[in-house]
Amino acid sequence: KIFKSKDSSITDDDIDLILDAGKKKTQDLNDKLQEAQKGDMLDFKLDGGISAQMFEGVDYSDAKTAQFQEDILGMIDMGKRERRTVAYNENQLYMQQMAQQGATQPKKKKQKKEIKLPRTMRLPRLEEWQMFDRTALNAIQEAEEQAFRA
Repeated sequence: KIFKSKDSSITDDDIDLILDAGKKKTQDLNDKLQEAQKGDMLDFKLDGGISAQMFEGVDYSDAKTAQFQEDILGMIDMGKRERRTVAYNENQLYMQQMAQQGATQPKKKKQKKEIKLPRTMRLPRLEEWQMFDRTALNAIQEAEEQAFRA
């Protein structure tokens, strides 16, 4: 409420009454908030009181039904899943079939890898329009290769 007066007959008692009324109203609102905070947030639910463990009047949360479910799932145990390899490579498929029949696989001969020169030592691509002396550059390149491989 707003205290309004055109004449200046407002006394200190009137102001004290207004302040006391405000203090009382503030205290009432604080009391209401304290009552509301006692457990509403701890019990706050959005499910409307419906339990996920309840179905058609049967409570499936107790230990007896949990033991029953464990027994049922124990009988249905499928075991660990085994993966089969799918061979799209015909040579690999042939090797697997031969291994199943007990035949030994032919040993592969190891080929020596040719040592490549580092990229910095290789000649760049020489185009016709660049007009390099190709024979001289190739001779220098061969000499560098021999020195590198030795």
